[in-house]
Amino acid sequence: MDKYILITGDSFCANRKEGSWGSHLENNLGHKLLGNGYPGCSWWLTRKELINTLKSCTPNIMVFCHTEPYRIFSDKQDPLNLNSVYKHNIKYGIEYYENIFSADFHNWAQEMWFRELDFILSNYKSSKIIHIKNFPAVAPYRFKTGITIGQKHTLVDYKVGNSSSNENSPNHLSIESNLKLATLLLDIINNYENSEKIVELRL
Repeated sequence: MDKYILITGDSFCANRKEGSWGSHLENNLGHKLLGNGYPGCSWWLTRKELINTLKSCTPNIMVFCHTEPYRIFSDKQDPLNLNSVYKHNIKYGIEYYENIFSADFHNWAQEMWFRELDFILSNYKSSKIIHIKNFPAVAPYRFKTGITIGQKHTLVDYKVGNSSSNENSPNHLSIESNLKLATLLLDIINNYENSEKIVELRL
């Protein structure tokens, strides 16, 4: 029977090529790799992907890369965030941030998503679940289902490249950091216990 690992989130998990931490996991575990990283996009696409994936299979392992909360919600794979809308002169995005944006709303919305995610995952106790915090701004929610990586340090602290597709820095991380992250994840997976445990991130 096939085994699956779902990795979903933002650009810190978008690159699945050789040398990326996702590729290391796939090769070492022998699981089929599912999911996508959505560079510059909000968590909304992660939510949609999880729900669609669970309709067809139950991944043996699920890894969530949680992005910062202030990105614009969209069903399209458009990178709509504070940096991209000004860099690329996306006028409707600029209008949103200058006239509509509420940090309180975005923080609240992400916490509600985390509570819903906890509820969904509580029905998949046989799966190994890992949450990775990619930014300090990620809502300070303590997951009850799965293990969380990142408290003092998050993935953005180790960012070295602007493009997640760069072969020398896949997922914005050096080749060495990709390997270190994969090694950390493999250790958690091989010694997994479903708890509210928080693991420090050191790459």
